[in-house]
Amino acid sequence: IRCQQNRLEEIDLSSLNQCIRLELLNFSGNSLQYIAFPDLGHECNLKEIFLSNNQLEGVDLSQLSQCSRLKWFKIAHNRLQDIELSPLSACSSLEELDISSNRFEELNVEPLGLCPNLRELWLHDNGMQSLDVSALFECPHLTTLQTEAPTSQFALTLRADEQLSSRTRIPPALEDLRSRIHWV
Repeated sequence: IRCQQNRLEEIDLSSLNQCIRLELLNFSGNSLQYIAFPDLGHECNLKEIFLSNNQLEGVDLSQLSQCSRLKWFKIAHNRLQDIELSPLSACSSLEELDISSNRFEELNVEPLGLCPNLRELWLHDNGMQSLDVSALFECPHLTTLQTEAPTSQFALTLRADEQLSSRTRIPPALEDLRSRIHWV
């Protein structure tokens, strides 16, 4: 389903539970304020979800735990102040998550440690002061961890469990940021 740039203010996704072959949802560039995914069933074939550039203030991801084939999820440039990432821990194929340019003051990325194929994580421009990246040490293919925009005047404080500091094999993105991590 491609419904980007249509000035949509609301959308009812309840009928999607009948669309077992659906692979793509693109509602980017609308004016959506809230979205909730219906029960998609265990046969869910969704691989790509694009919700960027809306006015989302709330999103219910609980049903995405049934989407083990989900590879790309982009929900950047919205007004989200909170997001529960736990449902994404069941998305074993997840490769890219972009939740940048929202309004998160805090973010728990621990559920993403259960996403073994995660390669890119975009978190910049959210106003967070610090971020615990300990769980991301379990993402061996993580090559991009964008925590702040290149033009940002302040650096986000990265924290991780001190026991992880002696690991010899860590994801490339964390190796690149190792000197900035505060071990606690």
